[in-house]
Amino acid sequence: MVKGMSNLSKLTLITIAIFIVSLTLTFPSYSNEAATLSSYDWPTFRGSFERNGFTQSFIPVDNKLIWECPVGYPFRVSPSLADKKIYAVAENGVVYCINLRNGSILWSKDLGEPCNSTPTYYLERLYLTTASGNVHCINSTDGEIIWTTSLGKSLRSTPLIREIDNSILVIVVTKDGWIYVLNGSSNGEVISYKYLGGEVNGSPSARSRRVYIGLEVIDESRCFGRVLCLDALSLRVYWNVTVDDPVQSSISVSNSRIFFSSLRGVIYCMDALTGSQIWNTSLHVVGCYATPAIGYSKVYVPSGNRLYCLNITNGEMMWYIEVNGRVFSSVSLGGNGLGVFVSNESVTYCFDANSGDIKWIFPVPEGPGNFISSPIITNSTIIVAAPNGVVYRIGSKAPPFILSVESSPSPQVYNSSTRIDAIVVDHARGVLNVTLHYWDNVTQQWHVLQMSLAQGDIHNGSWSAEIPKLKYGTYVKYYVNACSVSGLFTVSDMNEFVVLDIYPPEISNISFSPAFPSYESNVTVTATVTEPENSSGIASVTLVYLENSSGGIVVHKCDMVNIGNNKWAGNICPYPWRTYVSFYIVASDDAGNLASSLTYNYTVIDPNPPIIASITIDPPEPKVGDVVKVYATIIDNGSGVQTVTLSYDYIIGHDEVSMSLYMGDIYQGTWEAEIPSDVNNYQVQVKLIITVVDNAGNEAISTQKSYYVGDNIPPKVLRVQIEPPRPQYCDNVTVVAQVVDYESGVSNVFLRYFIMGENAVFVEMNRISENAFIATIPAYPYATHVYYQIIANDVAGNNVTSPVYMYIVEDFTPPEIMSVSYEPPSPLPEEEVKVTVTVSDRGSGVKTVVLKYFEDGTWHELVMQRTSGNQYQGTYVEKIGNLKAGSFVKFVIIVKDYAGNNVTSITYTFTVRSKPLPLTLILGVCLIAVIVIAVIVFILS
Repeated sequence: MVKGMSNLSKLTLITIAIFIVSLTLTFPSYSNEAATLSSYDWPTFRGSFERNGFTQSFIPVDNKLIWECPVGYPFRVSPSLADKKIYAVAENGVVYCINLRNGSILWSKDLGEPCNSTPTYYLERLYLTTASGNVHCINSTDGEIIWTTSLGKSLRSTPLIREIDNSILVIVVTKDGWIYVLNGSSNGEVISYKYLGGEVNGSPSARSRRVYIGLEVIDESRCFGRVLCLDALSLRVYWNVTVDDPVQSSISVSNSRIFFSSLRGVIYCMDALTGSQIWNTSLHVVGCYATPAIGYSKVYVPSGNRLYCLNITNGEMMWYIEVNGRVFSSVSLGGNGLGVFVSNESVTYCFDANSGDIKWIFPVPEGPGNFISSPIITNSTIIVAAPNGVVYRIGSKAPPFILSVESSPSPQVYNSSTRIDAIVVDHARGVLNVTLHYWDNVTQQWHVLQMSLAQGDIHNGSWSAEIPKLKYGTYVKYYVNACSVSGLFTVSDMNEFVVLDIYPPEISNISFSPAFPSYESNVTVTATVTEPENSSGIASVTLVYLENSSGGIVVHKCDMVNIGNNKWAGNICPYPWRTYVSFYIVASDDAGNLASSLTYNYTVIDPNPPIIASITIDPPEPKVGDVVKVYATIIDNGSGVQTVTLSYDYIIGHDEVSMSLYMGDIYQGTWEAEIPSDVNNYQVQVKLIITVVDNAGNEAISTQKSYYVGDNIPPKVLRVQIEPPRPQYCDNVTVVAQVVDYESGVSNVFLRYFIMGENAVFVEMNRISENAFIATIPAYPYATHVYYQIIANDVAGNNVTSPVYMYIVEDFTPPEIMSVSYEPPSPLPEEEVKVTVTVSDRGSGVKTVVLKYFEDGTWHELVMQRTSGNQYQGTYVEKIGNLKAGSFVKFVIIVKDYAGNNVTSITYTFTVRSKPLPLTLILGVCLIAVIVIAVIVFILS
């Protein structure tokens, strides 16, 4: 090998010691005898479900064989460890549970078939897969099978466990590329499954819900690799990435990156979230089967007879180690800067993870077959399951001895840190460091303190550390962990204590407000109540007060309220005048400590004058001759009313009279006095003031109140009439109202009138005599409903409103026939006579116009048609026809309006002329006459 073994120099030991000290401070909790399960377990293949091969456990700096456990059958797969038990599966399918302390077999279980997976431990159960396709769930306590699920396909990957929504999921992958999710919380039934599309050579890894699997894919033309990221429950593929050559290893997960090796010796680094490639580095070898180990910002991959170390950031080669024999097992990394692996020659190598220097080797007798099992690390111990059928524990034999662990002071109190002293003995190589581990129920976390050597030396010394001040009631459990120079750990028994509070609270700055409480005062008592930081805290603050308001001494208690800044407040309710009150404060903390203050006292005073709540008189508006009663409501909740005096002034004098209690009591009552009738003359102003004195001597004087003796009776509307009584459309209506007021007299009278749909009109009426008032309502159209009422005011401001009266505008005037014409005036037979009439009616309007004519012994009627104008004034036309020659015709016009009035015109007449002879006949007659005359003249001549 290139880098061989060398003796540890003092400088190397010091370097390792410093590194161990720095890392020890990050360790989690431990149990009474050894590390707790979460600290030093190696529960599955590669130590965790991220498969990165890193643990905080130390690799021993010595290579001593502590024990060996032969079983007689070779081991081909890596063991696991949990709860100080080793779980290893032999080639014949027998599962062994081995005691970590002494190498004894606690139980064994024959599965009856070869098993190719590392047992996965989870919550006291082991999960394994077999070559024949079975998934077994075994009780880790006794090896009994809890359930078995047969998938019918060859399995050689280690089960992956995920807990989602309180359900345990068991994830397994078959050799031919099927992934199954089983219900680990019940009987292992299949929840979901998916074909991945290639052959699987490694085991699934995970972070959170994301599961990572590498594949070897063979198609007709080539062989390549693929990496998938799936959801642990649904198997939904988040991403898949193809690489050039088959993936042979499991996927290592570290922080946000994944790492894996391929068949042709290429190491890949990808983004775990997206699958994007960050870098890849070729080792220039063929056949890289081991899963990369991740730690110290480096990637460790064995191939052939070399162990390669790459920079985790960029994949650059940092160094490599050559050993005798090929290396098939993966590297395991400890928390103290060391790594370990096993060669095919069955030699275990321990190396410096930073430099690659070989620290020690441990040859294991060779057994049959290749050595492919990886070593596991726990508590400065290496566990190797060898092909020769033997399980080896390698490390230092003698851990330090913790002689005693003591704490001071006792008891532990909140205002003091707790010192822990431990005497640790290691007569071999000495104690490297001692740490104090304590857990408290406040932070719910483990804390680690480096203990310092107070006395003695590293072989026999007293180590001390101080747990800082803690709050009262904090429960603390602690133990001491000692690490030797050899890297062996010893853990003390678990100790515990509870932080106590033995000091009472402090009460200060007591005050009460107001400083001179009155009978109406809620007295607020305040006090500062404090306890130091980390103490138990104030549980309650009680105000205790005594008072004699009822004659005897009565004790009261009330809880005070925290108002901030350590101030507490409580209230003493109001007490009657001259009550004596004394009080003090009692404070208790959560630890039950009590403190009492001094006693304070006060006497209730009455600083307030009485309150004159109201003054009323009866009657409220006195008239002449009334006896006026004055009532005063007076409140004095303190000492009570002693005297009440009524003083009043009027036009000719001043008087005072004592008021007497009418109802109620001296604390809240109504007092009464009378002002005689002879004071109350008409229009006299009476001014009155009330003076009250209470029993404490406080005086109250009311504001001046006055009244006038006057008129509170409204006027009377005796009668309302209109003229004309039945108004027509053309009439202005005169309204006459008779209004009287026998007290202060009528001031003014208003006429209010309106028609529906329009605003009312107010008209001040004119006085025409002492009690008579007149106003006019203008004319309104026919049939209008006119509403009116009288509103009268007297000098004293009283008013009266009469009922609403109404009249309807009428029309008593008949229509007017303005003109009548007809033509022709002498018609011929068969000629029509056109009669034209102009008619008006300003009231209700013309309803009908009738032409009535007499001819040939008979009267005829025709309804005339309006040809122009409107119903109030228009022209109407009608024709008379079918007249006979020589007929004498007379006619009249009859007009009616909508109110029923009518008018008849004078009678008009005309005669129908005879029809004239034809002209030819007349000419013929004339010619005959001329001839006759000519003959006669001729004869006579």
